[in-house]
Amino acid sequence: MAKFQDAGLGDIAASWMGSDANLPVSGDQLQQALGGDTLNNLAQGSGTDGPGLASQLATMLPTLIDQFTPAGGVDGDGMPDLGAITGLLSKFIKT
Repeated sequence: MAKFQDAGLGDIAASWMGSDANLPVSGDQLQQALGGDTLNNLAQGSGTDGPGLASQLATMLPTLIDQFTPAGGVDGDGMPDLGAITGLLSKFIKT
């Protein structure tokens, strides 16, 4: 959650864990929050590049986090391990 808050996206990420509608996020916003290096590393095994992966994740991540947090949150810092989630997704994303 800290990376999203630092990037000014805390309200967006929090919406994914609540019972209200999930706010949208863009690939550019995800790239800003997660960092280009992180996305490029994840993209290496997915057949796409960092910006392409960010765009695909922007479509899936809000719903995925919403599903991982049915009670509106998780233990610890209040956010699922985004690295683990995006790593899992990168195994399935092919362009």
